[in-house]
Amino acid sequence: MLPKKLRQDLWSKHNFLCTLFIFAILGMLSSIPIQSDVLNPVESTFDDFELTDIVFSKLRPDTLYKADTNIVLVNIGRLNRAGIAEQINIINQYKPKVIGIDAAFRTPKSLEGDTALAHAMARVDNLVLVSGVHQFNKETNQYDTLETSHPMFTLHGTTGFANLIVESDDYYKSCRSFSPKENVRGHTELAFPVKVAQVYQPSIIKRFLQRDNAYEYINYRGNFTSGSFYAVDVAEVFDPEWDGSFLKDKIVLMGYMGENFQSRTLEDKLYTPLNENYVGKAHPDMYGVVVHANSISMILREEYINDAPTVIEIVIAVVLCFLNVVLFTLIMNHFGDWYDSLTIIWQLMQTCIIMYVVVALFYMFNLKINLTLALAAVLLSSNALELYYHIVLRMYNRTHFIKFVSNKSKKQVT
Repeated sequence: MLPKKLRQDLWSKHNFLCTLFIFAILGMLSSIPIQSDVLNPVESTFDDFELTDIVFSKLRPDTLYKADTNIVLVNIGRLNRAGIAEQINIINQYKPKVIGIDAAFRTPKSLEGDTALAHAMARVDNLVLVSGVHQFNKETNQYDTLETSHPMFTLHGTTGFANLIVESDDYYKSCRSFSPKENVRGHTELAFPVKVAQVYQPSIIKRFLQRDNAYEYINYRGNFTSGSFYAVDVAEVFDPEWDGSFLKDKIVLMGYMGENFQSRTLEDKLYTPLNENYVGKAHPDMYGVVVHANSISMILREEYINDAPTVIEIVIAVVLCFLNVVLFTLIMNHFGDWYDSLTIIWQLMQTCIIMYVVVALFYMFNLKINLTLALAAVLLSSNALELYYHIVLRMYNRTHFIKFVSNKSKKQVT
């Protein structure tokens, strides 16, 4: 049982009013557009940084990233359509469960190459090609355009859109999520990784779609260079001594992964949370087809990343802010000379704790929680408390006193 005086201090109306005052300040600050050339270097460095990136980039041990044997990546390099057709024929003879091709064949080119590719695709039992959704219509809440390969190719398989979510449509932002499905002129188009996984194991996709999330964070397994996926280079497929028997009943994803695995290129590469330089990224680290492979792997494992509800994030921020106000008020009343030092130390400790909690929840439970609001409230609380008591409350009391005297004078005159 708390002492009476402490209970009164805890539930003081000023603690609640000061908490509201802090969130009012945060609301005003968030509405102010800050554009400064001085801040641009710092902003560009940290703009794409998330604490959870540290988990992918540094904390998860390599033992978690054992190769996903369900998926095999095949590099198409710079092969023409006849060359891709030959690759498909060689791969298909080993009876993979599904072949997904992360390459678009929008228009006819050479008769010989197109014919060879169409015939090769026709021999594949389960073929998935990429499509693209474009021109989002806000009024109808759907896309107006679905771009696919030429009908001579799509005739032999199904499609899934390959659009990846990159914040602000900026190529230099990390790819952290994808949309599972989109509505295009009344038709539901599944994402390319979702469609491939659906052909491979329909029951899992039924459960996946029941999550009904507008987007899914990608629980990255790793890159093909780290051994997280089996990968076959362009020349290997055409090697007469190459044995592709391990492809039987697997998912084969064909796509561009450089001219060969030894070449270095930025073409069709994206930034991901696996980038070793998670702050101020220098070079993109993953080909698009490998991003799709990570999405498929996550779906098949059913190891999804879940978002904490916004209401919980707000409640945590309000509770932390209120407790800080109570504590800092006690410090102000009983340890006034030490107020600045004690509050700064406590704020730094809380900042470290909040950052640790965010990383720990993601690392252990795949739970993504945004405590930015809580962190902002904590960092603002000590200065806002002084502002409230030394300025806002004094102004209120002075105004109230003047109004009281004025009313009393009027009564005496009457």
